[in-house]
Amino acid sequence: RSQRGWRVLAHAHSKPLKVLPVMARGGTVQPLADCLIAGTPKGGTSSLFEWLSHLEGMVPSVRKEINFFDRKYGHGVTWYSAHWPPHKHGLRFEATPGYIYHPQVPARVAALLPHVQVVFLLRDPAERAFSDHTMWARQGITSRSFKTMVYACVAAITRDGGVALQAGRVLTDVLTTDCPGSDLDNNDLCGCIENIVAKGLYAEQLRRW
Repeated sequence: RSQRGWRVLAHAHSKPLKVLPVMARGGTVQPLADCLIAGTPKGGTSSLFEWLSHLEGMVPSVRKEINFFDRKYGHGVTWYSAHWPPHKHGLRFEATPGYIYHPQVPARVAALLPHVQVVFLLRDPAERAFSDHTMWARQGITSRSFKTMVYACVAAITRDGGVALQAGRVLTDVLTTDCPGSDLDNNDLCGCIENIVAKGLYAEQLRRW
């Protein structure tokens, strides 16, 4: 199982994965990620994270979805580093599916981890959106039907007449507001980067990487 898993991961990158320590002030080593599983949400990242966690030579973060490069960047590198055992050797990895679509993440990753390997799992956009909505409805984040939310999300994406959509800049020019905690009480998850339709615009997202 471990041999097959390693071949799949190596094939995805077409070059050997390298374990690179990061030096902190004072000469101490800060363990940081050698590999990121960066998306897409509802695309199988949890299964891949769990599977790789059991392979010899792989060192997972202490929990999935650290959200450092998108939501918690201000916490600093030391906070991020604390998510791996400091003296455990191997290929360190984490999985945060929101990295793929957050506009600022690619530049932040390049600045801190210039040699990191990035894995993207993609899923049929319609199936992915339906799975996202199902989770939100189950968690009480939205009370809208899937059909109603899709119509609203498409309207939000094309509110500039479709100019940003054609230019591949929906997530930088149109959906620029911070996301509310829920879709209830007149908060609108379609108007931010959590838009379930916009999350399926993979070409726009991957182009930034």
